[in-house]
Amino acid sequence: MSIDKVEVTNSQGNLLTLSLEDISNGYVVQDIGGLDPVKASIVTSNFATMDGQQYQASSRETRNITISLGYSPNVSINQTIRALRSRLYQYFMPESEVFLSFYMDDGLVVNISGRVESCGAPLFVKEPTSDISIICF
Repeated sequence: MSIDKVEVTNSQGNLLTLSLEDISNGYVVQDIGGLDPVKASIVTSNFATMDGQQYQASSRETRNITISLGYSPNVSINQTIRALRSRLYQYFMPESEVFLSFYMDDGLVVNISGRVESCGAPLFVKEPTSDISIICF
């Protein structure tokens, strides 16, 4: 099972589709991280009359989804790297809420919401990329 595409919906309801196969929208998905099960924080207690510890409670920590994107501009339709970067900011402005839908090749769709922690897109590099971090509570 693998991911075919990711749909990103911003707080205004606008939709950005990031396909892992089709780069016609100008974005190349290089990596998506943070999709494995998150770590659990487990609380235990020691008791004087028992060896070891006794389980008390547990909770899962926040998820940090990271997305690394490359650019594939189409100059014939005036699609520049600058325009692609500006479009990304409409969806991944720090502090903004986003809703992510992951589409798997077997038909499964997984949804999660979070807040954008950062959207780094260095301007003066030979191979421009964007690194996005989304914290999901």
